[in-house]
Amino acid sequence: MTRGAESYMGFVGVSTGGSSIRKVFPEWADALQLPTRTLVGHDVALDSPPQVYREVVEAIRDDPQHWGALVTTHKMAVHAAARDLFDACDELAETFGEISCIAKRDDRLVGNAKDPVTARLAKSAPGTVDCEAWGEGAAEFTETLPAQLGCHDDSSGFVPTEPTLAAAQRRAPHLRLGRTDRVLEVLIPAVLEQRVYGKDARRAWRSLVTKYGAPAPGPAPAHMRVPPSGEVWRRVPSWEFHLANVDPGRARTLVGCAQRADSLERLSSRPPAEARTAMMSLPGVGEWTAAETAQRAFGDADALSVGDYHLSNVVGCTLLGHRIDDAEMLELLEPLRPHRHRAVRLLEVSGLARNPRLGARLAIPDLRSM
Repeated sequence: MTRGAESYMGFVGVSTGGSSIRKVFPEWADALQLPTRTLVGHDVALDSPPQVYREVVEAIRDDPQHWGALVTTHKMAVHAAARDLFDACDELAETFGEISCIAKRDDRLVGNAKDPVTARLAKSAPGTVDCEAWGEGAAEFTETLPAQLGCHDDSSGFVPTEPTLAAAQRRAPHLRLGRTDRVLEVLIPAVLEQRVYGKDARRAWRSLVTKYGAPAPGPAPAHMRVPPSGEVWRRVPSWEFHLANVDPGRARTLVGCAQRADSLERLSSRPPAEARTAMMSLPGVGEWTAAETAQRAFGDADALSVGDYHLSNVVGCTLLGHRIDDAEMLELLEPLRPHRHRAVRLLEVSGLARNPRLGARLAIPDLRSM
Protein backbone atom coordinates (compact mmCIF):
# COMPACT_ATOMS: atom_id res chain seq x y z
CA MET A 1 0.00 0.00 0.00
CA THR A 2 1.40 3.41 -1.00
CA ARG A 3 0.94 6.42 1.25
CA GLY A 4 1.74 10.06 0.64
CA ALA A 5 3.84 12.55 2.55
CA GLU A 6 0.85 13.44 4.75
CA SER A 7 0.43 9.92 6.16
CA TYR A 8 0.04 9.40 9.93
CA MET A 9 -0.24 6.97 12.82
CA GLY A 10 -3.27 6.79 15.11
CA PHE A 11 -3.82 6.70 18.86
CA VAL A 12 -7.11 5.32 20.22
CA GLY A 13 -7.84 6.53 23.75
CA VAL A 14 -10.29 8.45 25.92
CA SER A 15 -8.80 11.94 25.75
CA THR A 16 -5.83 11.86 23.40
CA GLY A 17 -5.37 15.61 23.03
CA GLY A 18 -3.53 16.05 26.32
CA SER A 19 -1.56 12.81 26.18
CA SER A 20 2.21 13.05 26.66
CA ILE A 21 2.68 10.58 23.82
CA ARG A 22 2.11 13.47 21.40
CA LYS A 23 5.31 15.11 22.62
CA VAL A 24 7.52 12.03 22.44
CA PHE A 25 6.13 10.34 19.32
CA PRO A 26 8.14 12.42 16.81
CA GLU A 27 11.35 11.47 18.62
CA TRP A 28 10.35 7.79 18.58
CA ALA A 29 9.56 8.06 14.90
CA ASP A 30 13.04 9.42 14.20
CA ALA A 31 14.82 6.88 16.40
CA LEU A 32 12.87 3.91 15.01
CA GLN A 33 12.82 5.26 11.44
CA LEU A 34 9.03 5.13 11.28
CA PRO A 35 7.37 6.27 8.05
CA THR A 36 5.72 9.30 9.69
CA ARG A 37 6.19 11.71 12.60
CA THR A 38 2.50 12.66 12.68
CA LEU A 39 0.12 11.21 15.28
CA VAL A 40 -3.67 11.63 15.14
CA GLY A 41 -6.03 10.91 18.02
CA HIS A 42 -9.25 8.89 18.03
CA ASP A 43 -11.20 9.83 21.19
CA VAL A 44 -13.72 7.25 22.40
CA ALA A 45 -15.65 7.53 25.67
CA LEU A 46 -15.41 4.69 28.16
CA ASP A 47 -18.02 1.93 27.71
CA SER A 48 -19.12 3.25 24.32
CA PRO A 49 -21.52 1.11 22.22
CA PRO A 50 -19.83 -1.55 20.05
CA GLN A 51 -20.71 0.36 16.89
CA VAL A 52 -18.46 3.23 17.95
CA TYR A 53 -15.44 0.94 18.16
CA ARG A 54 -16.31 -0.62 14.81
CA GLU A 55 -16.49 2.80 13.18
CA VAL A 56 -13.04 3.71 14.51
CA VAL A 57 -11.51 0.48 13.20
CA GLU A 58 -13.25 0.89 9.84
CA ALA A 59 -12.00 4.48 9.56
CA ILE A 60 -8.42 3.33 10.16
CA ARG A 61 -8.80 0.44 7.74
CA ASP A 62 -10.34 2.47 4.93
CA ASP A 63 -8.07 5.54 5.16
CA PRO A 64 -5.19 5.08 2.68
CA GLN A 65 -3.01 7.58 4.59
CA HIS A 66 -3.41 5.76 7.93
CA TRP A 67 -0.57 3.40 8.91
CA GLY A 68 -2.31 1.92 11.96
CA ALA A 69 -2.87 2.79 15.61
CA LEU A 70 -1.92 2.23 19.21
CA VAL A 71 -4.87 1.27 21.45
CA THR A 72 -4.65 1.93 25.19
CA THR A 73 -7.81 2.08 27.35
CA HIS A 74 -10.07 0.32 24.85
CA LYS A 75 -7.99 -2.81 24.08
CA MET A 76 -10.61 -5.35 25.18
CA ALA A 77 -13.53 -3.37 23.78
CA VAL A 78 -11.92 -3.14 20.33
CA HIS A 79 -11.41 -6.91 20.22
CA ALA A 80 -14.92 -7.67 21.45
CA ALA A 81 -16.67 -5.24 19.09
CA ALA A 82 -14.54 -5.38 15.95
CA ARG A 83 -12.60 -8.66 15.83
CA ASP A 84 -14.32 -9.66 12.57
CA LEU A 85 -12.98 -6.53 10.84
CA PHE A 86 -9.39 -7.78 11.18
CA ASP A 87 -7.84 -10.12 8.66
CA ALA A 88 -5.68 -11.63 11.39
CA CYS A 89 -4.84 -11.29 15.08
CA ASP A 90 -1.79 -12.64 16.85
CA GLU A 91 -1.98 -15.46 19.38
CA LEU A 92 -1.89 -13.17 22.41
CA ALA A 93 -4.73 -11.04 21.03
CA GLU A 94 -6.91 -14.13 20.67
CA THR A 95 -5.87 -15.61 24.00
CA PHE A 96 -6.34 -12.45 26.06
CA GLY A 97 -9.23 -10.97 24.07
CA GLU A 98 -7.57 -7.60 23.52
CA ILE A 99 -5.96 -5.55 20.75
CA SER A 100 -3.32 -3.00 21.70
CA CYS A 101 -1.91 -2.39 18.22
CA ILE A 102 -3.69 -2.03 14.87
CA ALA A 103 -1.31 -2.54 11.96
CA LYS A 104 -1.65 -2.51 8.18
CA ARG A 105 0.42 -5.07 6.32
CA ASP A 106 -0.01 -4.69 2.59
CA ASP A 107 -3.80 -4.85 2.22
CA ARG A 108 -4.41 -6.74 5.46
CA LEU A 109 -5.55 -5.33 8.81
CA VAL A 110 -3.78 -7.06 11.71
CA GLY A 111 -4.42 -6.83 15.45
CA ASN A 112 -1.71 -7.46 18.02
CA ALA A 113 -1.64 -7.67 21.80
CA LYS A 114 2.09 -7.96 22.35
CA ASP A 115 2.55 -5.34 25.01
CA PRO A 116 5.28 -6.43 27.45
CA VAL A 117 7.77 -3.71 28.29
CA THR A 118 11.14 -3.30 29.99
CA ALA A 119 11.89 0.20 31.22
CA ARG A 120 14.88 1.98 32.71
CA LEU A 121 14.18 5.11 34.75
CA ALA A 122 16.78 7.58 35.98
CA LYS A 123 16.52 10.95 37.71
CA SER A 124 18.64 13.33 35.64
CA ALA A 125 17.75 16.59 37.41
CA PRO A 126 15.33 17.87 40.05
CA GLY A 127 11.84 17.23 38.72
CA THR A 128 13.15 15.37 35.66
CA VAL A 129 13.04 11.62 34.99
CA ASP A 130 14.61 10.04 31.92
CA CYS A 131 13.00 6.88 30.59
CA GLU A 132 14.17 4.25 28.14
CA ALA A 133 11.66 1.55 27.22
CA TRP A 134 11.79 -1.57 25.08
CA GLY A 135 9.09 -3.91 23.82
CA GLU A 136 5.69 -3.66 22.18
CA GLY A 137 4.29 -1.98 25.27
CA ALA A 138 6.84 0.85 25.29
CA ALA A 139 4.50 3.43 23.80
CA GLU A 140 1.71 2.72 26.28
CA PHE A 141 4.16 2.63 29.19
CA THR A 142 5.67 6.01 28.43
CA GLU A 143 2.22 7.49 27.77
CA THR A 144 1.13 6.48 31.29
CA LEU A 145 4.49 7.16 32.96
CA PRO A 146 3.54 10.61 34.37
CA ALA A 147 0.63 9.03 36.25
CA GLN A 148 2.85 6.19 37.47
CA LEU A 149 5.30 8.73 38.86
CA GLY A 150 2.55 10.62 40.67
CA CYS A 151 2.31 13.69 38.43
CA HIS A 152 -1.47 13.67 38.82
CA ASP A 153 -1.43 13.13 42.58
CA ASP A 154 -3.45 15.79 44.41
CA SER A 155 -2.31 16.46 47.97
CA SER A 156 -4.26 19.69 48.33
CA GLY A 157 -6.07 19.87 51.63
CA PHE A 158 -3.48 17.73 53.40
CA VAL A 159 -2.07 20.02 56.10
CA PRO A 160 -1.22 17.85 59.12
CA THR A 161 -1.08 19.56 62.48
CA GLU A 162 0.03 16.53 64.52
CA PRO A 163 3.74 17.24 65.26
CA THR A 164 5.18 13.93 64.02
CA LEU A 165 3.17 13.99 60.79
CA ALA A 166 4.09 17.62 60.20
CA ALA A 167 7.77 16.71 60.67
CA ALA A 168 7.36 13.80 58.26
CA GLN A 169 5.92 16.12 55.62
CA ARG A 170 8.83 18.50 56.03
CA ARG A 171 11.27 15.62 55.61
CA ALA A 172 9.54 14.24 52.49
CA PRO A 173 7.76 17.11 50.73
CA HIS A 174 8.47 15.38 47.41
CA LEU A 175 6.21 12.38 48.14
CA ARG A 176 3.85 11.55 45.25
CA LEU A 177 1.40 8.65 45.05
CA GLY A 178 1.54 7.08 41.60
CA ARG A 179 -1.00 4.88 39.85
CA THR A 180 -0.41 2.07 37.37
CA ASP A 181 -4.04 1.41 36.31
CA ARG A 182 -2.98 -2.26 36.01
CA VAL A 183 -5.32 -3.83 38.56
CA LEU A 184 -4.59 -7.53 38.18
CA GLU A 185 -0.82 -7.00 38.17
CA VAL A 186 -1.14 -5.38 41.61
CA LEU A 187 -3.97 -7.51 43.02
CA ILE A 188 -2.24 -10.87 42.57
CA PRO A 189 0.85 -9.97 44.65
CA ALA A 190 -1.50 -8.59 47.31
CA VAL A 191 -3.39 -11.90 47.41
CA LEU A 192 -0.08 -13.76 47.81
CA GLU A 193 0.71 -11.52 50.82
CA GLN A 194 -2.50 -12.38 52.67
CA ARG A 195 -1.82 -13.73 56.18
CA VAL A 196 1.88 -14.51 55.55
CA TYR A 197 5.26 -12.85 56.01
CA GLY A 198 6.31 -10.53 53.22
CA LYS A 199 9.45 -12.63 52.67
CA ASP A 200 7.34 -15.76 52.04
CA ALA A 201 5.00 -13.87 49.67
CA ARG A 202 7.89 -12.44 47.65
CA ARG A 203 9.47 -15.88 47.38
CA ALA A 204 6.17 -17.32 46.08
CA TRP A 205 5.81 -14.46 43.58
CA ARG A 206 9.35 -14.97 42.33
CA SER A 207 8.86 -18.72 41.95
CA LEU A 208 5.58 -18.45 40.03
CA VAL A 209 6.58 -15.54 37.81
CA THR A 210 9.90 -17.16 36.94
CA LYS A 211 8.10 -20.30 35.79
CA TYR A 212 5.03 -18.81 34.09
CA GLY A 213 6.08 -15.30 33.09
CA ALA A 214 7.42 -14.34 29.67
CA PRO A 215 11.02 -13.20 29.04
CA ALA A 216 11.36 -9.43 29.42
CA PRO A 217 12.09 -7.56 26.15
CA GLY A 218 15.11 -5.41 25.47
CA PRO A 219 18.49 -5.49 27.24
CA ALA A 220 17.09 -7.10 30.39
CA PRO A 221 18.87 -9.65 32.61
CA ALA A 222 18.55 -13.19 31.28
CA HIS A 223 16.20 -14.37 34.03
CA MET A 224 13.96 -11.29 34.21
CA ARG A 225 10.32 -12.11 33.49
CA VAL A 226 7.13 -10.21 32.62
CA PRO A 227 4.30 -11.19 35.04
CA PRO A 228 1.79 -13.68 33.59
CA SER A 229 -1.52 -12.52 32.15
CA GLY A 230 -4.85 -13.40 33.72
CA GLU A 231 -5.28 -16.20 31.19
CA VAL A 232 -2.01 -17.79 32.28
CA TRP A 233 -2.67 -17.34 36.01
CA ARG A 234 -5.99 -19.15 35.87
CA ARG A 235 -4.33 -22.16 34.22
CA VAL A 236 -1.60 -22.62 36.84
CA PRO A 237 -2.08 -26.13 38.33
CA SER A 238 -2.88 -26.42 42.03
CA TRP A 239 0.32 -28.34 42.77
CA GLU A 240 2.42 -25.46 41.45
CA PHE A 241 0.88 -23.16 44.05
CA HIS A 242 1.67 -25.79 46.68
CA LEU A 243 5.29 -25.97 45.54
CA ALA A 244 5.46 -22.15 45.81
CA ASN A 245 4.23 -22.41 49.45
CA VAL A 246 0.83 -20.87 48.59
CA ASP A 247 -2.05 -22.42 50.56
CA PRO A 248 -5.27 -23.50 48.79
CA GLY A 249 -7.25 -20.50 50.07
CA ARG A 250 -4.92 -17.93 48.51
CA ALA A 251 -4.61 -20.05 45.36
CA ARG A 252 -8.41 -20.12 44.93
CA THR A 253 -8.63 -16.36 45.47
CA LEU A 254 -5.85 -15.70 42.98
CA VAL A 255 -7.40 -17.87 40.26
CA GLY A 256 -10.84 -16.36 40.92
CA CYS A 257 -9.41 -12.86 40.44
CA ALA A 258 -7.66 -13.95 37.23
CA GLN A 259 -10.97 -15.26 35.90
CA ARG A 260 -12.40 -11.76 36.29
CA ALA A 261 -9.41 -9.93 34.83
CA ASP A 262 -11.42 -7.95 32.26
CA SER A 263 -13.87 -6.61 34.84
CA LEU A 264 -11.06 -5.77 37.24
CA GLU A 265 -9.19 -3.68 34.68
CA ARG A 266 -12.30 -1.59 34.08
CA LEU A 267 -12.27 -0.54 37.74
CA SER A 268 -9.53 1.98 36.96
CA SER A 269 -12.20 4.23 35.45
CA ARG A 270 -14.22 4.32 38.71
CA PRO A 271 -13.67 6.47 41.80
CA PRO A 272 -11.14 4.67 44.05
CA ALA A 273 -13.54 4.11 46.95
CA GLU A 274 -16.10 2.59 44.61
CA ALA A 275 -13.43 0.41 42.99
CA ARG A 276 -12.35 -0.88 46.42
CA THR A 277 -15.92 -1.86 47.23
CA ALA A 278 -16.22 -3.69 43.91
CA MET A 279 -13.00 -5.64 44.56
CA MET A 280 -14.29 -6.73 47.96
CA SER A 281 -17.24 -8.44 46.26
CA LEU A 282 -14.79 -11.09 45.02
CA PRO A 283 -14.41 -14.19 47.23
CA GLY A 284 -11.24 -13.96 49.30
CA VAL A 285 -10.66 -10.24 48.71
CA GLY A 286 -11.16 -8.24 51.88
CA GLU A 287 -10.51 -4.70 53.05
CA TRP A 288 -6.74 -5.15 53.37
CA THR A 289 -6.27 -6.68 49.91
CA ALA A 290 -8.50 -4.09 48.24
CA ALA A 291 -6.62 -1.25 49.97
CA GLU A 292 -3.17 -2.60 49.03
CA THR A 293 -4.33 -2.85 45.42
CA ALA A 294 -5.97 0.58 45.33
CA GLN A 295 -2.85 2.25 46.73
CA ARG A 296 -0.79 1.12 43.74
CA ALA A 297 -3.26 0.72 40.90
CA PHE A 298 -5.28 3.89 41.57
CA GLY A 299 -2.94 6.04 43.67
CA ASP A 300 -5.67 6.02 46.32
CA ALA A 301 -4.51 8.43 49.04
CA ASP A 302 -7.18 7.24 51.51
CA ALA A 303 -6.85 3.45 51.14
CA LEU A 304 -5.86 2.42 54.65
CA SER A 305 -4.62 -1.18 55.00
CA VAL A 306 -6.94 -2.19 57.84
CA GLY A 307 -6.11 -5.68 59.04
CA ASP A 308 -2.37 -5.39 58.43
CA TYR A 309 -0.31 -7.32 60.97
CA HIS A 310 1.93 -4.35 61.80
CA LEU A 311 0.25 -1.14 60.63
CA SER A 312 -1.87 -0.26 63.66
CA ASN A 313 1.14 -0.83 65.94
CA VAL A 314 3.33 1.34 63.72
CA VAL A 315 0.79 4.16 63.76
CA GLY A 316 0.25 3.87 67.49
CA CYS A 317 3.92 3.69 68.46
CA THR A 318 4.84 6.55 66.13
CA LEU A 319 2.05 8.98 66.96
CA LEU A 320 1.08 7.96 70.53
CA GLY A 321 4.08 6.11 71.89
CA HIS A 322 2.24 2.81 72.41
CA ARG A 323 0.57 0.05 70.45
CA ILE A 324 -3.06 0.28 69.34
CA ASP A 325 -5.50 -1.93 67.45
CA ASP A 326 -7.27 -1.34 64.13
CA ALA A 327 -10.33 0.31 65.66
CA GLU A 328 -8.16 2.79 67.56
CA MET A 329 -6.09 3.45 64.43
CA LEU A 330 -9.22 4.24 62.42
CA GLU A 331 -10.38 6.66 65.10
CA LEU A 332 -6.95 8.30 65.31
CA LEU A 333 -6.61 8.81 61.53
CA GLU A 334 -10.26 9.72 60.82
CA PRO A 335 -9.55 13.50 60.77
CA LEU A 336 -7.04 12.91 57.95
CA ARG A 337 -9.60 11.70 55.39
CA PRO A 338 -9.15 11.55 52.40
CA HIS A 339 -5.38 11.29 53.00
CA ARG A 340 -5.04 8.46 55.53
CA HIS A 341 -2.78 6.33 53.34
CA ARG A 342 -0.75 9.40 52.42
CA ALA A 343 -0.12 10.02 56.12
CA VAL A 344 1.09 6.44 56.62
CA ARG A 345 3.41 6.64 53.61
CA LEU A 346 4.87 9.89 54.88
CA LEU A 347 5.73 8.25 58.18
CA GLU A 348 7.39 5.38 56.32
CA VAL A 349 9.42 7.32 53.74
CA SER A 350 10.49 10.01 56.24
CA GLY A 351 12.06 7.40 58.51
CA LEU A 352 9.95 8.46 61.49
CA ALA A 353 7.83 5.30 61.66
CA ARG A 354 8.43 3.21 64.77
CA ASN A 355 7.48 -0.37 65.66
CA PRO A 356 9.71 -1.80 68.41
CA ARG A 357 10.22 -5.56 68.26
CA LEU A 358 9.14 -7.41 71.39
CA GLY A 359 10.18 -10.95 70.55
CA ALA A 360 11.52 -13.43 68.03
CA ARG A 361 9.87 -13.79 64.64
CA LEU A 362 7.54 -16.72 64.07
CA ALA A 363 8.74 -19.49 61.78
CA ILE A 364 7.45 -19.52 58.21
CA PRO A 365 5.30 -22.63 57.63
CA ASP A 366 6.63 -24.84 54.85
CA LEU A 367 3.61 -26.27 53.02
CA ARG A 368 5.90 -28.12 50.63
CA SER A 369 6.96 -30.51 53.37
CA MET A 370 3.37 -31.56 54.10
